[in-house]
Amino acid sequence: MPSPSPATIRSLKRLQALVRKPSTGEPSVLRKRLPAGIDADNKMLAYTQREVEAVKATSSQVSSDLCFEHLTNPESVVWDFAAECWADRHTDHVKRFVNAHAIEPRTSVCRVSIDHLSVEEPLDFMGIRLAPLDVDLASEDEWPTAGDAACCQAEVTVRGTNHRRMAERARRQVARVLRAIRVVIEDERSATALQLRFQLGRLAVPEEGVRVWTPPSGDAGTLTLRGEDLDVLQNHPVAQLSREPSDDIERKADVALRWIERSTLATEPLVSLLYLFFALEALLGDRSEGLKGPHLAFRRAMLGHMVTEQFEFPTRTLWLYSDVRSHAVHGASMPEVDQTTLRGFAFDVRLALREYLTLARTLGVTKRSKLLAAIDNHPDRAELIDLLERFGGDRWSDYLAKEGPPTDTTAPG
Repeated sequence: MPSPSPATIRSLKRLQALVRKPSTGEPSVLRKRLPAGIDADNKMLAYTQREVEAVKATSSQVSSDLCFEHLTNPESVVWDFAAECWADRHTDHVKRFVNAHAIEPRTSVCRVSIDHLSVEEPLDFMGIRLAPLDVDLASEDEWPTAGDAACCQAEVTVRGTNHRRMAERARRQVARVLRAIRVVIEDERSATALQLRFQLGRLAVPEEGVRVWTPPSGDAGTLTLRGEDLDVLQNHPVAQLSREPSDDIERKADVALRWIERSTLATEPLVSLLYLFFALEALLGDRSEGLKGPHLAFRRAMLGHMVTEQFEFPTRTLWLYSDVRSHAVHGASMPEVDQTTLRGFAFDVRLALREYLTLARTLGVTKRSKLLAAIDNHPDRAELIDLLERFGGDRWSDYLAKEGPPTDTTAPG
């Protein structure tokens, strides 16, 4: 028997109870015709604002539940459910709803083509299998095909009741894995920018159901993953990320991965650098007012010190933030960004992601706020402040003048 999520059952029960409550005189905001089969004196039913919002919330929950994702119009089905609950107040329509509409999710292997990335042999990484292109995906005898740019495929196990949405979830999972591969390979293999433009292919094929075809975009070279690359990939902290971000640390890492990917694929140096700052701020930034640039650069240096006992002097990060990032965002003039500076900063941001995940696991924290508290209250921060006072220059004077002893004593280890 299908087993909808507890959240879906709760949402349906709340809606059923709400529409059955006696009228409180609250004005109606919507009138809808009763579904066919409901015998009532009035053929129209009036709904209050609370009831309309409850129907929409329940529809959203039902739509996200794998047991119901096959429904073509879940909101229409939920409106009918609300009307039935109002008309027949003695029957548990939640059970009827589940019996009528829920389908037990099935497990399927979806194959997703990948453009401009080849593998010499099957590689299992982050929950998917990368394999040479299957003849069924590459065949010219049927439409649509994976296309000439397709060089390998990813095999992803997905669950659901709607083949198209299952294929979309498979594509999202593959896209996330490609981001992780791009971050690792860029450092380990010194791949060219053109080689790093591998991307999701145009075709996703579930074991059952229709093929999902997406138009291709962009030009790229081809990168070949070898068997010896697997150890490098699996030993990187991003390989330990869950298939879906499971806590605050992973959610911020996922955001950073997305910005790093956009930076890698950007063709304009300034745009690439801005994306890199967005990634760094996802990991170490905050929303508070004040001297954000110095605070971000200081945290970046302390993160490196805590993980490796060494760090890059943070003045370059502060200069890029103040003279490039801030000027670009606020429409002021800005200096040109040369490729050498961009490559160095890009490497440092990718390293920051590695150190961020490493430190989180070392400390055993799942919330970014805990991690930042540990960085901000590390006993060695006084040494970095001393270095900046001696060698940092005028850029740091305002920030250092406001720095005092740490106040948060609850930071882990």
